[in-house]
Amino acid sequence: MSTSVFEISPFLFQQIADAVSEGIVVLDRDGHLIHFNAGCESLLGRTPLDSPLERWPEELALFLMDGQTQLPANRLPIAQVLKGDEPEAVNVRVRLPSGEARALRLSAAALQADHGPPQGAYMIINPSGTSGISAESLAESLPDPMFLVQESGLIADVNEVACIAFGYERGELVGLNVRDVLPEFASPEWADLLRSSAPRVNRRKTTLLRKSPGLTRVEISVKPIGRRPGLWCVIAHDLTTSWDLNRDLLQETVTNTFYDPLTQLANGVLLTDRLRHGVERAKRCTEYVMAVLVLGLDRFKVINDTYGHQVGDQVLSSIGVRLQHGVRARDTVARLTGDAFAVLLDDIDDVNEATCTALRLQKDIEQPFTVSGHEIYTSSSVGIALTGAHRSRPDDLLHDAETAMYRAKAEGKARHQVFDRKIHTEVRTRMDLEADLHRAIERDEFFVYFQPIVNLSNHEIRGFEALVRWNHPTRGFLSPEDFIPIAEESELIVPIDRLVLKKACRQLLTLQGSLDWPRSLSLSVNFSGKQFSHPDLVDHVTSILEETKFPAARLKIEITESVIMRDRESVITLLQRLRDLGIELQIDDFGTGYSSLDYLHSMPVNALKIDRSFVSGMDGRNRNFEIVRTIVTLAQNLGLEVVAEGIETEQQLEALTSLNCELGQGYLFAPPIQAEKALRPLSEQTD
Repeated sequence: MSTSVFEISPFLFQQIADAVSEGIVVLDRDGHLIHFNAGCESLLGRTPLDSPLERWPEELALFLMDGQTQLPANRLPIAQVLKGDEPEAVNVRVRLPSGEARALRLSAAALQADHGPPQGAYMIINPSGTSGISAESLAESLPDPMFLVQESGLIADVNEVACIAFGYERGELVGLNVRDVLPEFASPEWADLLRSSAPRVNRRKTTLLRKSPGLTRVEISVKPIGRRPGLWCVIAHDLTTSWDLNRDLLQETVTNTFYDPLTQLANGVLLTDRLRHGVERAKRCTEYVMAVLVLGLDRFKVINDTYGHQVGDQVLSSIGVRLQHGVRARDTVARLTGDAFAVLLDDIDDVNEATCTALRLQKDIEQPFTVSGHEIYTSSSVGIALTGAHRSRPDDLLHDAETAMYRAKAEGKARHQVFDRKIHTEVRTRMDLEADLHRAIERDEFFVYFQPIVNLSNHEIRGFEALVRWNHPTRGFLSPEDFIPIAEESELIVPIDRLVLKKACRQLLTLQGSLDWPRSLSLSVNFSGKQFSHPDLVDHVTSILEETKFPAARLKIEITESVIMRDRESVITLLQRLRDLGIELQIDDFGTGYSSLDYLHSMPVNALKIDRSFVSGMDGRNRNFEIVRTIVTLAQNLGLEVVAEGIETEQQLEALTSLNCELGQGYLFAPPIQAEKALRPLSEQTD
């Protein structure tokens, strides 16, 4: 039987190639590189990407030269196969990058059916003098019975595993009708399939009739061979006992290496391999376009936190099924990590096709999932990247798609974003700023501004909120909006928060010591939710208070509602430990996050801060006025203090006073100011 393995099952052929120690090079009919296995890398000491190889097999000869004498391209066995000649094994000497000389033996065979020009070729590279496999024997490494079936139903050829499974000699099987050994093919459906040219795979469980008495349950898969009309490949997978003791081990190895155990989708390893082939094809053919979609689920952590990881895993599995149903058979769906998926769209027309697919997949994901009696909703943000001249590696394509996905999330979630050069520039800027943040912490470039918190009835200063600023060495003073989001993403917010706490404690004590102010002057400091994932939080705060001698009773730590909802039990435990130190706790931006009214009474908090968006819209007795009234009434009923943020007009102040809101801050009284300016009376601080 001639070797038509690659046309029959390219992925399985590659896994067989990667499972052997010999080097295997696979070229298509035009001499373009298709596969270069790990054995080649080991034997040759490098990969094709290490050399400027564009044309194969001519350049393969150069790749295999010994440093002094080049092997003529026409003597390469694989080149002989592609010309239709009978290949002759040859011996070569290769000079490795290390300087070592290595003797190798090359043999090759065609990738085709019995007739017609070759559809490709593969070459086996063995160390000279060893008894490695030959090109002709590689086809027999297939772990399952395989046979070629003509349109008439007659078996044209089989591999050795099929002979063992059926109990026939090769000569006995060739010429039989396929229904003589697989009765399933007697049905009209399968008979019609063999007469069609539909490029699809069909699978069905059936019974295999052995020559000797006995039946074997198998799952058969049928697919056409390349562009050859009327020739089909049938592979029968044993569902009972194993006729090849290595088959189960090979299958397990392939599954564990290339597939995600939860969703059974391709994993990052398999995705990268297929990306590599796509990128290489795009280099050879300017008309070929491949797109990568990276889908990140929006707020999936809330599903895990609310319903548990078991339900979350079932949702992920269901999403994998929907994604597979939403793309073509030749496309690849993979799970990356956590709640991130990737879709490789092979050979598309343009970016419009990619965006249309993204929108369709997003719509599919937005349909409710019913899991364990719960109706669960989620959405996804999608980043899209297409092959192009500036993406020479599969990692580039995947990274760009991920970057675009994060941009889509930042712009409001449930969106899609196509990566372009503008995003590339912005990402580079963000990366540079992140690097600068690392240096800023080391160089102590951060400083603290203070905004007064006043009694709304008499305008007496009751305390200050500490707000971080950054004096960038080249960009000058930066506000939190310019760098806090990047600090949050990179976890640098944790050391920044703690640095601000220490500086603010020291400076406020110095400030108060300069004036005859009440000793009850308070300090409010914002803490990122990232702080609460660190178990040493309470110990670190305690250490700062001891070092600065700042009274715990005068410190107020502000957190957002989303921090509490993220991991309620562990966060509440940390909050209670902070309360035990005497520290007061405030919920910042109240009313803009999760609905927390049902559990607010159980939270160990002392105050609510009304978000500035509600205060700024309090024109007359409108909707914002009623929202603020509700928050103030709720807080008073629970015995909590209320602080209004963003007060800028006398009308807003009058409205808040009428609602008995006690404390507030905003530009009406003073903007955030440096510590030394906070010594001035309020009447001078807006100058």
